[in-house]
Amino acid sequence: MIFARFPSPGGAKTRLIPALGPEGAADLERQMTEHTLGAADRLAARRAGLAVRLHSTGGTAHQFQQLYGERRRSTDQGEGTLGERLERAFGYSLLFGAHRVVVVRTDAPELDDRYMEAAFDALADHELVLGPAADGGYVLIGLSRHAPELFRGISWRTPDLAQWTLARAAELELRVRVLATLQDVDEPQDLDAWERRSSP
Repeated sequence: MIFARFPSPGGAKTRLIPALGPEGAADLERQMTEHTLGAADRLAARRAGLAVRLHSTGGTAHQFQQLYGERRRSTDQGEGTLGERLERAFGYSLLFGAHRVVVVRTDAPELDDRYMEAAFDALADHELVLGPAADGGYVLIGLSRHAPELFRGISWRTPDLAQWTLARAAELELRVRVLATLQDVDEPQDLDAWERRSSP
């Protein structure tokens, strides 16, 4: 599942607007979503049974299909904190037949199909996989069993979200695999990471 925001000027990557302007920040949001979709598609092409789904916010399903292709299935993330939205997304997928579910964000330039595949492989014998971000959050989270308590009672604005999540996982006695830490792009000083990824 790819958690994506519709790239509307002024409503996407707002912390990058001072550096890129509203249109530039929105265009970067679009490019990053396309980058992430491409990586997921490459993995799906070689991994039988893998479905790629957009979990969207900030736009309608039709708008996302117009932008990223008619074949894209898009589900609105709904209201609430990130934790509430993640809990719903994981709960729906795991309770309705999925065995391994991975959620990725779209703003990590180094998050490619190999990184995603490592997450799915980890879930073969772990219940939680986490891909930390350099800013203290995470760029990827995956589960192989329903664990709604993982997303409750956490401050989602903390700069140490990954550590809070791992602490909660320990309380729940989840078997955990932590992947390599990746840089995400949230602030103007992070733009070099995207430019390095985009350069030939």
